[in-house]
Amino acid sequence: MPYHAAFLDGQTHYFVDSLFMAFSAISTTGLGVVDISSTYSLFGQIVMLVTIQIGGIGYIGLIIIAMGAFGRGSPFYVASVAGEAMAGYETRNLIRFSILVVTVTVLLELAGAALLFIPFMETMSDAKAFYFALFHSVNAFCTAGFSTFPDSLTRYAFNPVVNIVINVLSYIGAIGFIVIYDLVSITRKKMKGQRASISLHSKIVFVSFTGLVLAGTLTLFCVGPWDPHSGYGHRLVLSLFQSLSASSTDGYNSIDIGAIKPFALIFICLQMFVGAAPGSTGGGIKTTTFSTVLLFQFWQLKGRGNTVISLKRREIGKDTAEKALGIAIWFFVIIFVDLLVLSVSEGQRFSLLSHLFETVSALGNTGLSMGITSGLSTAGKLALTATMFVGRVGSLGTCRGIRGGGGSGNLGRVPYIRAT
Repeated sequence: MPYHAAFLDGQTHYFVDSLFMAFSAISTTGLGVVDISSTYSLFGQIVMLVTIQIGGIGYIGLIIIAMGAFGRGSPFYVASVAGEAMAGYETRNLIRFSILVVTVTVLLELAGAALLFIPFMETMSDAKAFYFALFHSVNAFCTAGFSTFPDSLTRYAFNPVVNIVINVLSYIGAIGFIVIYDLVSITRKKMKGQRASISLHSKIVFVSFTGLVLAGTLTLFCVGPWDPHSGYGHRLVLSLFQSLSASSTDGYNSIDIGAIKPFALIFICLQMFVGAAPGSTGGGIKTTTFSTVLLFQFWQLKGRGNTVISLKRREIGKDTAEKALGIAIWFFVIIFVDLLVLSVSEGQRFSLLSHLFETVSALGNTGLSMGITSGLSTAGKLALTATMFVGRVGSLGTCRGIRGGGGSGNLGRVPYIRAT
């Protein structure tokens, strides 16, 4: 298939733009320098969709291959990450986990497409409606955020079906396969009459992720870009959607991001910085890393340096907490370097806040933008391309020795936390 088959006739194609979009798709970021609906042909959009699907759950395949190829004592970092991601190095767990990943992904994306087909079919043909529904369902679950609509999902801002489907898919994609595996295992044990309790990892994920989403919703509800005549119900729907989009890093928007007040934009930056859970399709430093850093600081202030948190027989060790702190610091360093690069390459064309927002969005693989992405210089686009890559792949050696690995490899999160 020729290169230009991916583009609509009359479009001008630059290599740096194609490179940016390719990295944005494989990293499931969702930032775009071109409008895919008016730039890419059907073939080009399908290529992007396949790339997003591979980027969203492809790392799970790497984990499975690594677990099969290397032993637990392997010196390879990827093997240690693989072993910890499963919370147990047993073949039966590996098989179950693999089946769970494939089953959950296929069922949820098809179910989401079937439901989104209902509102989409009202304004387009059945074939086009199904394609658009599948495209948005895959993007929501893989937390990519690309849309075949030029205004993202703002035209469906108050459609109940679209809001519920996108929110549910994003939430499930963001809490991660490790949590889903944990819940399925607990359900099976209880059905057999066995005692089972949710893991510390899952508890931290639920509390931290849901807490950030609710805090973001409240922030936007209070200081959002609202029309004076808009009702509280409408404000709540828009606030919840946008807050969940930032925390899950799905990148969809139902309101104009550039119109949001600075206070709310800074909080959204925090949500994108933290991101989703380990072992999920989302980005960010991960909820467990963020929670561990906060707990570490709290325990330090209490003068309890040996254990970060202890609940009965469950605890997080000091070494894990220090590694989590190191990961957070590295993220801050990358953001600082990016801001220096953008301040030079873009000059005074954009505000410092827009530079910060764009950088955090790229590093957190979120895709939300204040509208400056397409206007960046070549140097700025290349800088963010590298940032998206680092945010998704990360430095494999950064987190060596952390108890409880997993996740998408993003700078070696502190993903799976288990009892000791």
